[in-house]
Amino acid sequence: MPVSQLHGLRIGWDDIGDGPAVVVFNGIGADRATAAPTAAWLVAEGFRAVTLDNPGAGESERAAGSCSIGLMAEVAAALLDSLGIEQAHLLGHSMGGAISQELALGRPDLVTSLQLHCTWGKTDAYLAALFESWGELADAIGSAAVWEHMLLWAMTPAFYEANPDVVRGWLGLIADGPPSSPAGFRDHVQACVAHDAIGRLAAVTAPTLVTTGERDLVCRPDHGAALHASIPHSSYRVWEGVGHLPFVEAPAAFGEAVLAFLRRADHS
Repeated sequence: MPVSQLHGLRIGWDDIGDGPAVVVFNGIGADRATAAPTAAWLVAEGFRAVTLDNPGAGESERAAGSCSIGLMAEVAAALLDSLGIEQAHLLGHSMGGAISQELALGRPDLVTSLQLHCTWGKTDAYLAALFESWGELADAIGSAAVWEHMLLWAMTPAFYEANPDVVRGWLGLIADGPPSSPAGFRDHVQACVAHDAIGRLAAVTAPTLVTTGERDLVCRPDHGAALHASIPHSSYRVWEGVGHLPFVEAPAAFGEAVLAFLRRADHS
């Protein structure tokens, strides 16, 4: 698995397939194995998929000072530059969506289009407290085990009850990846709590799709609506009856929307 020095940090990454490049960003505390199924599916659809471990996760080392969403975006930009990718579609979910926002703002030259799924533009007090609670759990039981608790927030009760194999598979995917340390997880908590891009998003020029889960308890529908209102000419979709993980609870609809937007952006 490739590892490079990028932006002064050792960073793990993967680059597979041919065609238009798509960067798939991970969520809080997750390594790039969680993005691998999406990456493989995109390659099968004719795209080139780039994934990376954010600083503090998987094979990537922690930042020496404080970690931020902006730093994660700079690392991703350094990876694209090192790979000679002049432009890429960004596909970000949750914390990955926050990173995508900062990358689109900081390096608009790199961005062909922007997809922001179940994410947020400015951390409010409730969301900050939720992130902090996960950090405390990671300190107590480890950053892999905390996912057993996080899934209770991320999935709707009906889906969780009806799909025990999916739950076990998702937890297995986390457990099988390189372990993120509690300190690395804490870095992500700190970065998420401090995230505030909402007042700058009017500067985004790339075609943008914003989606939100109707029953998302993490990045609530009001977060998605605020992003849509802040980004000029963005498209907006609500996943009815779905929680924080539309690619898990509604994979067919999610895949159809992602591909339609990517292909439309490629021909715009």
